[in-house]
Amino acid sequence: MLKVRHTRWKQFRRLCCVAKVMSSAKRDAFVVDPYMDDTVLTDFGGTLVDGVTLRLLTDQATVKPSLAPPHLGGKLSTLIGP
Repeated sequence: MLKVRHTRWKQFRRLCCVAKVMSSAKRDAFVVDPYMDDTVLTDFGGTLVDGVTLRLLTDQATVKPSLAPPHLGGKLSTLIGP
């Protein structure tokens, strides 16, 4: 049980660190993840300051289907590589 709690605490701390970096962006934030899904939006999209563009780079072969940016109306820029 202690190991599970410790692992979850480490994951939480990592998320906090990424959120802190994202919230300090002034112009844009660029995320590279070959296995990207919609959690990048739900976990970190709300930490961005107004006017900051979220740019995503992922892999066409491994991107998750839950990442469907067209409904966001231009606030999201995606690059999907081969």
